Amino acid sequence: MGNTTDSRALAAKSWFGYGRWDAPYWYVGMEPGGTDDDANYDSWLDLGGGELIDCKQHHLHPLNTGANGKKFFFGDRPPTQTTWRRLIQTRFAFKGQEKLAANLDDVAKFQKESFGSICGDIALIELSALHARSLKDKHVDRTEHLRERISLIAKRLDENPQTKFVLFYGLTYRNYYQELASGPFDDKGTFCWRKNTLCVLTRHPVRSKPEFWIDLGKQIRERIGLRQINTTNAI
Repeated sequence: MGNTTDSRALAAKSWFGYGRWDAPYWYVGMEPGGTDDDANYDSWLDLGGGELIDCKQHHLHPLNTGANGKKFFFGDRPPTQTTWRRLIQTRFAFKGQEKLAANLDDVAKFQKESFGSICGDIALIELSALHARSLKDKHVDRTEHLRERISLIAKRLDENPQTKFVLFYGLTYRNYYQELASGPFDDKGTFCWRKNTLCVLTRHPVRSKPEFWIDLGKQIRERIGLRQINTTNAI
């Protein structure tokens, strides 16, 4: 590989997460979890250094020899990752698959096979590309390239009007999320529209109950459905 410092610097500017921009469902977080080690960025660069890459390919990349994330893609029934499982449950519930959402075996299967895939239906996007275990981790400069990154995410969203919803999680970054949503959230601080895409602001999934996320998926489905009905009736 080339210089690791270079790969980290490139990632801080140009790596936005996993999946594909034209996915119908977007999840936008503050930053990727885990340690800020060399392998995360070297392996991203080795996979092409694109704005979005494949989640499974990245975690199983040979350079990530000590990566803890490998376990989420191995075996018949891998453990579910604490953030991902709630996002997957919301996706199932949105699609009317509440039984799948409530069954962690089904969640684990989706995580292993499809979550953040370049061929899947989810874009998993981060405001910062630099890894940190929590917001208490102060060695990471989360503002690095932040203005440019927000502008590019907004541009990609407008380029993909087929995106049904964008779910922003982690209330600490509310102001940045509201900027991306292009308008204030409603009086409950949860929903607003950016053109025809529903923007959703919610808590971080860690240490939250599955019922909240399943119900949120149903609320998203109902709001999008109601808007479609109103749009049709207005024609």
